[in-house]
Amino acid sequence: MIEPDQPSQAELVAELLELRRVNALLREKLAHQDVLLEEAARIVEALRAENEKLKKEIESLRREVAEEKRSFSKANTKSDERKKPGAPPGHKGCGRPRPPEVDEIVIVKPKCCPHCGSEEVKEEEGFRERVVTDVEFRVRRRKYRLNRGYCPRCKRSFYPEPEECRAGERIGPNASSAAGYMRTIGIPGRKIEEIFENVFGLKLTHTTILAKETKLARAAEPLYAGIEGRVRESERVHIDETGWRVDGKNWWLWCFVNKAAAYFHIDRSRGRGVPEGILGREYKGIAITDFYSAYNKLPCGGRQPCVGHLLREVKRVEGRSEGEERAFCRGLKETLKSSIEVWRRFRAGEIDERELSVEREGIIGRTVKLIEGAPTGADAQRIVKRLLKHHEEIFRFLYDPRIEPTNNEAERALRPSVVKRKTSYGSRSERGARNHSVLTSVVQTAQRQGLGGYDTIRRLLLGKLTEAELLPVVRPP
Repeated sequence: MIEPDQPSQAELVAELLELRRVNALLREKLAHQDVLLEEAARIVEALRAENEKLKKEIESLRREVAEEKRSFSKANTKSDERKKPGAPPGHKGCGRPRPPEVDEIVIVKPKCCPHCGSEEVKEEEGFRERVVTDVEFRVRRRKYRLNRGYCPRCKRSFYPEPEECRAGERIGPNASSAAGYMRTIGIPGRKIEEIFENVFGLKLTHTTILAKETKLARAAEPLYAGIEGRVRESERVHIDETGWRVDGKNWWLWCFVNKAAAYFHIDRSRGRGVPEGILGREYKGIAITDFYSAYNKLPCGGRQPCVGHLLREVKRVEGRSEGEERAFCRGLKETLKSSIEVWRRFRAGEIDERELSVEREGIIGRTVKLIEGAPTGADAQRIVKRLLKHHEEIFRFLYDPRIEPTNNEAERALRPSVVKRKTSYGSRSERGARNHSVLTSVVQTAQRQGLGGYDTIRRLLLGKLTEAELLPVVRPP
C-alpha cells in the first residue's frame, strides 16, 4: 500500500505561523468592534435621555394649552350651559337583542389549539353560543314555465301571469323594489348601478332603474291624488319650499305635511298660487309656515308663523349688535324660548290649562313691554315690525296647544330631498320631477303610518298597496 504524501515539518511551521497572524488580526478587529459598540451604546443612552426630556417638555406644553383652554372656556361659557359628550345622565344603554329564532345552526369543532397551535386536540363536553345576524348577497335566476290553460266557459286558451314574472319583466320584484327604494332615499341611478354590480353581482343599467322609477310613479298616481285630498281635508298642515332644478332651470319643491300624510309638489312658481291650488281657496285648517310673504294672505282657517325662524333671526341680530339693541334681542330671545318651553310642558302634562293661561299672559305681557321699549336701530325695528305684523298669530300655539310652534315638521320632510339635490342637482326632465314628487309623497306618507319604505315600494310594484292602508281614516291628521 502506498502512503499519501505527508506535509513536511517546514510546511507545518509555515501554516502555524499564518494561522497565528490571522488570529492576531481577528483579535485586533474584534477589539475595534468592542470600542465601536461601546460608543454606540453611549450615543443610544444620550438619545434616550434627550427623548425623555423632550417628552416631559411636550407634556408640560400640553398641560399649559389645556389649562388655557379651560380658563378661556370658563371665562366665556357658564359651566351649567356646557354639554358633556356622551349619553345623558341616567341613560340606560342597550345592545342588539338576541333574535328569538335562527335560520341555521353551524357546529364549529375545535381543530387546533389557539395557544400553541397544536392540532392534537380533543372535544370536551360543553359549548358556547353566538348568534350573528347577516344578509345574503346573491343573484337568483328563476325560469318560469307557464303552462297553457283552457277555459271551457269562454272557450279560450291562456297562460297564467304570476306577479313575480309579469309579461315584459326581466328583473324580479325584489331587485326592482330595492332599486326604487334607493332612488327615493337619494342615491343616484349610476351609484345604484354600481351597488348592484359590486354587491349583488347583477348588471342593472341606470336607464333601467329610471324606467322602473317611472313605472312605479305612474302606478302610484291614484295614491298621490289621495294624499293630496287628505292634506286638503286636514286640520293642520306644515308648509315649506326649497329650490329644485328641472332640466337646468330653477323650479321649486313644495311640501305639505302633517303627522298622517306628506304631499310633495314641484312647480315653476314660488308664488301664493301654488299652496292655494293644493289646499284650495276654502281650506279651514291651520297652516304652520315660515315668514315668507307668499303665505301672508293664504286663505285658511288660521296661520302659525314659525317661532324657530324668528328665534334664529333674533340670535343673529344679537350676535352683531351691542348696547340697548343687544339687550332687546336677549330679552326677546328668552321670551320666545320660554313660550316654546311652556308649550312643551303642557303637552307633556306637567302643567294644566290654568297654569298655561297664566304663563301665556305673562309671555304676551313681556313681549309687549319689549316692543314698547325697543331701540331705534334698523335691525331691532325690523324685528318689531315683524312682531306687530303677526301679533295675532305668533303665539297661536299657546291658545291651541295642538298646533306646533315651529315648522320643523316640514323642514325634516324636505331634508332627504335636499340631500338628494346635492348629488343629483335636481331632475333632468319634468317627468323625473313628477316621479320624485309622487314617490317621495307615497314613501313618506307610508312611513308616517308605520310602514317600511322598501316594503311600501315592493307592494306598490306588485299592486298590493291600497289607499285605505296608506291613508287610514281612523288616524288623526
